This record gives sequence, C-alpha cells and structure tokens, in this order.
Amino acid sequence: MKLRHLCSTLLLTVVAGLAQADEYIAIEGIAGTLDNPSNTEIDPAGLRLRLGTRIDETFDLEVQFGFLGDDTIDNVDKLGAAFAGAYLKGYLPIGYNSALFALGGLTAVELTQTVNDQKFSDSRSGFSYGFGLETKLTENADLTADYMRYIADDGLFEHFSAVSFGIKLYF
Repeated sequence: MKLRHLCSTLLLTVVAGLAQADEYIAIEGIAGTLDNPSNTEIDPAGLRLRLGTRIDETFDLEVQFGFLGDDTIDNVDKLGAAFAGAYLKGYLPIGYNSALFALGGLTAVELTQTVNDQKFSDSRSGFSYGFGLETKLTENADLTADYMRYIADDGLFEHFSAVSFGIKLYF
C-alpha cells in the first residue's frame, strides 16, 4: 500500500513539473542484484521507466518506476521486486555529446517471493544513490546506462542494486 501511495505522489510531482521545458522519458532494461543472509546473490531482470524535468543547466528532478522478477531460483517459485523513487540528478559534461551524472533521493521497494504457493513480502524505503553516463544519439534521444543502489539494510534481502541500459527521449 505504501508503494502505491508513493508512486501516486511521485507521478503527480512529475506531471506538475511538465509545464517546464526539457522533459524526458526513459525506457530501460534493468538487471538487479539482491543479496540475502545466506550470502547468495539473486539476479532478477525487468524494466524501468524514468520521467524527468530539467531544473537548471546542471540538475534534473527525476522519478523512477520499475519491476524485476526471477523464477529460476532454487526452492523459490518466484521472486519479484517493484520500486518507485524520486531523485535529484546532477550532470558533469564530457565533451559536446556526453555527460556523467550522479543522483540521490528516496526510494520505496516492495520485495515479494512465492515459496510452495505461499507469498511473502517485505516493503522498505530509504535513501538511494547512483551514477551513470548519457550520450546524445540525436537532438531528441540519448543512450543511457547507470548503476543504482536502491536499498542497503538488514532483512531478508540486505542489498538491492541494479544496472540499467536504455534510451532517453526528450519532448
């Protein structure tokens, strides 16, 4: 329930900011890593959607929504993760067509797993950060790749991080 409320709030924030120039949407493939107490890594994959707007020449306000899943884990029928977050994103230009960026903000994550037809879930939220690279393809499209650390705390899944690769479109 908390994740739905956060998603609604984040979406309204972005829609309210769309009256400014330089809005964008990015659609990306995402490969995640979940660490659990048994010191094993689980590597779900999925999709991520980013919506953003330029604040000034150096900073953007961005929201992300994503989901990942894996059904190839021993003793687990299915594992899923859904997340939403809001971030401040800063750029460092590299030449004319590329820029490094770093971002930080708040994320809510809901992890679910099904074992023997019983569903277990865990919701968490907190500070997240990441960094990446964007390269201009055309006037209205960028190629983008990044690393994000979504959660890092105690629990069934101690750490959730991901790498993403996709395309960012300006409108």
